[in-house]
Amino acid sequence: MAQVIPLRPHTFRLDNCLIDDYAAEIGALGIAVYTVLQRYADRTTGQCWPSVATIARLLRLSKNCVKKYLHLLARRGLITIAPRTTAEGDPTSNLYTVHDPTQRDAVRRRQCARSGAPPVSSNGTESDATPPHHSPSSLAS
Repeated sequence: MAQVIPLRPHTFRLDNCLIDDYAAEIGALGIAVYTVLQRYADRTTGQCWPSVATIARLLRLSKNCVKKYLHLLARRGLITIAPRTTAEGDPTSNLYTVHDPTQRDAVRRRQCARSGAPPVSSNGTESDATPPHHSPSSLAS
């Protein structure tokens, strides 16, 4: 009988639905970028702020490739990107909020909020829920 591997310190887990439901849309590199963000994310807030350069170095990708997949993840509602600045107003790394990929209705509401379309629930009807407010998704290097 196979032994269940307990969650060990300095580890994290990903939901199966990330591969089952999103892999065809975001590809292997999208999964990899999401995984890096999930690794750094606070377990309570889902927030993290690794730089594009750090993500690129860890995955051995170009910064432009990382930016492309960050935007793709944001468009799919899997993350929210908010620019961060120093006290002097200079740009620094972005604040990323990693969203629960199992919440398809929440993902649809985030997508509809950006596009201006009415939210649609999983049964195909318009939802009464108000879409959440999101910060602009510009990327700094």
